[in-house]
Amino acid sequence: MTVKLGVLISGSGTNLQAIIDAIAEGSLDAEIRVVISSRPDAYGLVRAKEAGIQTIALSKDVYADPDIANEVIATELVHAGCDYVV
Repeated sequence: MTVKLGVLISGSGTNLQAIIDAIAEGSLDAEIRVVISSRPDAYGLVRAKEAGIQTIALSKDVYADPDIANEVIATELVHAGCDYVV
């Protein structure tokens, strides 16, 4: 059973890349459905785009209210059909 993942990042995306690589080599039965970043300039977004993964970058204004930020993130994860968030 392929697990559908949502990945939250804020920087270079080294953990994201490790997941992408594990999926590509067949050692992880998963699909990354969406990568959400708290920083529009995070290099992890480049890694995701190069792998053909949908990306969402949230502006810092969204994070001014943690409840709104959590709602936006949760809505996007549900919309993408994620089973788990990493």
